[in-house]
Amino acid sequence: MPIYKNDCFVETHGICQNQYYITVSTYDEYPETNIFKLKYKGVLVDLYWMEDNKVDYVKLMLVLNKYTDDATKNNNSLTNNQIKVLVELTPKNIRQTIQ
Repeated sequence: MPIYKNDCFVETHGICQNQYYITVSTYDEYPETNIFKLKYKGVLVDLYWMEDNKVDYVKLMLVLNKYTDDATKNNNSLTNNQIKVLVELTPKNIRQTIQ
């Protein structure tokens, strides 16, 4: 979801970053479901599904830029850092760590 309360644009308004949510579910007759808010904001530029054989578990690697391309084009003072976040999910828990 776009975050509208930003001031990274010079003399105008625009989307600087996004807030992400992720949903999970078991795969059975009565699935458990959950939704988690990711604690890192920015722009998703890549996503990798990490192989793992655990049941009801997923491991993802997210690559996020701090700002949108439009924000950095509008405001040259912004530094567009990139982070990689390892996200481990079950229907009950989320773990997020910067790599």
